[in-house]
This record gives sequence, structure tokens and C-alpha cells, in this order.
Amino acid sequence: MLHAMLFFAHILGIICAVSAMFVSENVIYRKFKNFSTSDFELVNELSNIIKLSVGMIWVSGLGLIYLGYQSNLLFLANEKIWAKIIIVALITLNGLYISKCIMPRIKTLNHTKTLVNSYFESFLFRLSFAISVTGWLVAMFYGIARFMNNNHSVYFLLLVFVGVVLLVVMASYIIRNVEFLRPNNEKVKYQENLKNHAVRR
Repeated sequence: MLHAMLFFAHILGIICAVSAMFVSENVIYRKFKNFSTSDFELVNELSNIIKLSVGMIWVSGLGLIYLGYQSNLLFLANEKIWAKIIIVALITLNGLYISKCIMPRIKTLNHTKTLVNSYFESFLFRLSFAISVTGWLVAMFYGIARFMNNNHSVYFLLLVFVGVVLLVVMASYIIRNVEFLRPNNEKVKYQENLKNHAVRR
């Protein structure tokens, strides 16, 4: 009974967190040129849902690990569990970074139209986005991929995760129309090039 309740809470937390994350990312991407106070309030509310969901995931997940260890002393020998714990820990730390550093910038989007002021900040934002998106997806895949139990080392599983994160970061640089991720100086040059191109035409 307890296992079923914890499992249900774990799945519910994942669904809420992933859904809120994708909706908030979509709002930021779609509306950054006309980002209003109501848009920020929506993103902030979604951020609070993610925080609560992550807390639910931690509590239910640790409870499931405890029950698993009680029924099988070799339960923790499955290195996939440790990979999932590390990935969720990274997602949690990344969430703190978003809350403390990115959310205040998002609030000013309707004035500045940009989230970053340097290439390093642009990289950090892209990395944070990649960890947020791929972290949940990879953790969910590891959770349902029973064929990976006791078949791969924690190092291999984390290497796969890092590889996927880097691919998403590189893809974000290839997608050049993500204007609000350009530093201010690059944004100005980009707009000047567009104007010059329009004049020539």
C-alpha cells in the first residue's frame, strides 16, 4: 500500500514538473518580444509548481529507495539508481540557479528584451535550459528502462546524460533566431545587419 502511494506521488510529481517546465519554456520563447507582467506571473507560478513537484519527487523517491532496500539489500547495488539521484540533484541545483539568477532577468524581459549581457551569461543560460530539459527526460528514461538495471556503470549513464546536454547546448547555438539569448552587443550588430540588408534590397 505504501509503495503504491509513493509510486503514485513520484509519477505525479514528475508529470507536474515536466509539464510546468515545458509550458514555461514555451511562454518565454514565444512571448519574449511582448513579455508582459501577466506572462511573468504565469512563469513564476509555473516555477513554484516545479519547486513543489521536485520536493514531492525527492520525498517519494527516497521513500521508494528505502522500501526497495528493505526488501532487497542489493537494491542499491544497481548503479542506475545512483545515476538518477545525481541527475535529479543537478536538476534541483539548476532550479535554484534559475530561481535566483534567471527569474529576475525574465521579469525585465518586457523592458530589456534580452536575458543576457555577455557571451558567458548566454552560455550559462543555454546550459541551464539544456540541463532542465534533458535532465527530466533522461531521468524518466532511466526510470522506465528496466533493461538497464545492473547492466551499466554510473559513469557510463552520467556520460550519456552529459553528452545529451552538450548536444542541446550546441543546437541552441545553431538556432540563431533565439534573439533574447544574444548578448546586448551581438544583438545590436545583428539588428544593424538586418537593417543594412533591408536597405540593399
